Amino acid sequence: MGRPTSHDRDVRGPGNSVFRREVAGTGSVGDSGRFSGPRRSGGGGGKSPLSFLVVIIIAVISLVSGNKTGLLNTILGTFTGGSYSSGGANSPQINLPSLSSTLGNTVASSISGVSAGWSGVADNRGKLNKTVNENAREKFYRPTGGDSVTVMVYMCGTDLESKYGMATNDLIEMTKAKLSDNVNLIVYTGGAKAWKNSIVSASTNQIYQIKDGKLRKLADDNGQPSMTDPNTLVRFIEYCKQNFPANRNQLIFWDHGGGSVTGYGYDENNPNAGSMNLSKIKSAIAATNIKYDFIGFDACLMATTENALALSDYADYLIASEETEPGTGWYYTNWLTDLSNNTAISTLDLGKRIVDDFIDESNRSARGQSTTLSLVDLAELKATMPAGLSSFARDTASYIKNKEYNKVSTARTASREFAKSSNIDQVDLVNLVYNLEQNESNATVQSVLGAVKYNRTSSNMANSYGLSIYFPYKKLSKVDRMVQTYGDIGMDSDYTKVIQQFASLQASGQIAGGGESSPMSTLSGNNSNTTGSLSSGDLSAMIQSLLSGSISSDSLAAIGLDLSSINFLQNRDMSDDDIKDYVLSNRLDSSKLQWNDSDSTPKIHLSKDEWDMVSGIYENMLIDDGQGYIDMGLNNFFKFDENGDMLADKERAWISIDGNPVAYYHLATTKDDKGSTDIGYVPVLLNGERANLIIVFDSDHPKGYLAGANFDYTGTDVDTVAKNITEIKTGDKIDFLANYYSYDGTLENDYKIGYQYTVSKQPEVYYVNVKDDNEITYKFTDIYNNSYWTPVLKSK
Repeated sequence: MGRPTSHDRDVRGPGNSVFRREVAGTGSVGDSGRFSGPRRSGGGGGKSPLSFLVVIIIAVISLVSGNKTGLLNTILGTFTGGSYSSGGANSPQINLPSLSSTLGNTVASSISGVSAGWSGVADNRGKLNKTVNENAREKFYRPTGGDSVTVMVYMCGTDLESKYGMATNDLIEMTKAKLSDNVNLIVYTGGAKAWKNSIVSASTNQIYQIKDGKLRKLADDNGQPSMTDPNTLVRFIEYCKQNFPANRNQLIFWDHGGGSVTGYGYDENNPNAGSMNLSKIKSAIAATNIKYDFIGFDACLMATTENALALSDYADYLIASEETEPGTGWYYTNWLTDLSNNTAISTLDLGKRIVDDFIDESNRSARGQSTTLSLVDLAELKATMPAGLSSFARDTASYIKNKEYNKVSTARTASREFAKSSNIDQVDLVNLVYNLEQNESNATVQSVLGAVKYNRTSSNMANSYGLSIYFPYKKLSKVDRMVQTYGDIGMDSDYTKVIQQFASLQASGQIAGGGESSPMSTLSGNNSNTTGSLSSGDLSAMIQSLLSGSISSDSLAAIGLDLSSINFLQNRDMSDDDIKDYVLSNRLDSSKLQWNDSDSTPKIHLSKDEWDMVSGIYENMLIDDGQGYIDMGLNNFFKFDENGDMLADKERAWISIDGNPVAYYHLATTKDDKGSTDIGYVPVLLNGERANLIIVFDSDHPKGYLAGANFDYTGTDVDTVAKNITEIKTGDKIDFLANYYSYDGTLENDYKIGYQYTVSKQPEVYYVNVKDDNEITYKFTDIYNNSYWTPVLKSK
């Protein structure tokens, strides 16, 4: 893995003063714990994942033309958690120009959080593979020469429609297709509080046929049954089966998507109904006794290994996205016309058209967006994947059992992750396997590369080979839920076991590591993370209480778990003593995070073994206003000297918008052939509504630019994602937001900071020297995903 590079830090002297203006009252900003998922990324302007918490969807935006509502669409998967989002994982800056070679490239890449360019396994994008493994079953669909086709679109509109008219836009695309009499395009509508057209009803679910360029209503359903209820899906499929029998059937799920843990859908009219998980999707499709040519997800994050294997007995192909989708979603006109012109067109050629149109349209209307879409041969995957996946799982389990958890953790954190900040814990399977095994010929790698017949991504999505997989790291509370789903869909038992083993060691490391979710304790000088000074016996007892189940609810809550979500601990393969010995011998001692040479150039010195325990570093600036601290966010700008010591930022420069210092939060960095793409966000009120400004640093804009904004999506207790996108226009009024801490470290509220900003021209992004009294601290993250803050460095 190559060393990461940083965007240029364009510093233009002192900026405006930073001050509290008034309470915003929108809730804590910049707290990754509140982000969930991705549409479109379960999120605002696309189809996205589902999530329990507030769902934030990030869009790297460029003007959308045509009838796509004039929105800017780029949803960053890195931002959303169990929710919906659209886009990818990119963010702002990393600077390791003098990183000592003693740290090693792998450590450097791991610390930076950079997803490197295509490494180890050759780029498989844009190559149509028409070969078929000899062990694959016969396809369900066989051309007859006089084929009849039924295309079923299950369109749950949600806020994608009620706010942005995205379902209506796709319906318009469908009406523009030149459909033959042999193609029946049937659409089930519902799930939205309002529709941006005068035809579809918001008061009842309906079934339409698109014919002769028009929507023709065929039936009303019984009121507004939840579209995430599998029985609703079954009724729709049975209706199509009885009224439009065909020898070629295609099924498309349209809505937010949440990946393997949460599955499909958020119904705006039934917000408490939850999502339709993979088990429910599989059972609904199995109940109708129809075999499909392809099953597609015009939704975020559904190109997962779990989803593919669950559907492999019912369809020949899966068409879905590893990453969040932009709000524009699939482009329907061309491929439906192609299908009508030749109802026996091969699914490979048809699928290629779907993928190409999606990526090309996204590149046109959502410049900078992170997009993926792949066509997977399920018949071949079913024949080739299970054995390889089982072998990979056993090998991974052996690493953990042989006290090489760090090797697995490093491979996991270095892998291409999707909807990164949404904490859905999905990574590219090929990239994960290669990072661990360093073998392109690995059976799992070859199985994916063989079964993914066509794969395309935006240019900034290196190491996205077409299928992701769940591997826990960010949110251990989902492990038991995923294990239950694995049992329901018949997932490989070896893989089920290895994620439990990994999670068991990680949870043990978190209990022993302590850590802090915010800089509050280091601000007050009363750092509550005392584990660095505890004896080995005390730490051992803490781990034992976790493994035995005698741990207190408060201690579990501190690591995001409760008594109902720790069943995975019962399936560990290592003995309690081995787990305790490993964690105690492989942990970041937070007491070592002290500044040396603080009078000249403050630096953090760790040994190579100690740096091996570090997976991430972020700079945190806090403004002292005489009564407490304004939190200016987390930026991953850091430097190392020739000895491998991390240097403090003496320049005290921070990101600004037209000279106004802003609270800025880094999301991710992606490295490709052109360089690095960094993306982050600034929490604001945009014309009075809670939103996030999207900041992008890329090869065309190395000093950064303001790409647009996305609005927060507040879901209910549903693991679903929100999607929304907008451009910044002249006359827009922006209030910058930041968290505020009292001197004792208590989070008081979020405040508007600085003066209200009215857009009069294209806002410029650049760094300024912060002239207000400020303090710098750094957030370190270890291999168990614990976070620690260094002592603060005051401005001179």
